[in-house]
Amino acid sequence: GRVAWIGVDKGDRVEQGQILVRLEDSEFRAQVAQARGSLASAQARLDELRAGSRPQDKQMGRAAVAEAEANLRDAELELDRIEKLFKAGVAARAELDRAVARRDVARAQLDNARQSSSLTDVGPRVEVIRAAEAEVAQLKAALDYAETQISNTVIVAPSSGTILQRIVEVGEMVS
Repeated sequence: GRVAWIGVDKGDRVEQGQILVRLEDSEFRAQVAQARGSLASAQARLDELRAGSRPQDKQMGRAAVAEAEANLRDAELELDRIEKLFKAGVAARAELDRAVARRDVARAQLDNARQSSSLTDVGPRVEVIRAAEAEVAQLKAALDYAETQISNTVIVAPSSGTILQRIVEVGEMVS
């Protein structure tokens, strides 16, 4: 990185762990902020999955089933009326066909509503939750790495002693 600050000069006495040099860390701080945001987002998604469906979602599913059941009953009654009229020669074949189709559509809608309600009651799949947990773990590791990168921008004295030579200046690139 690029040297941002130097805290010692030639001949200075230093103690082990004393900060000698700081490198520019703005890029690493941005990476930490980004990693924290990504982790918070993934954690919120995981929390949502673990909590399961809200009671309001479950109630909406039950209401959709009730509505589909009512539509099916109505379609069956209509079909029954049209069949009687058709047998009596009063209704056309087209009317009977439409009534049969309407009943079949109502049955399919009821099945769909029941399946949807069932999924809402059960909640998210275990595999989806495990995938979200893995994503959270991955993002925690990314955050740890980014924080490690920041800590690497602070150069400390490995042992106590005296600075014999200073070979860097502020603004220079070092590795």
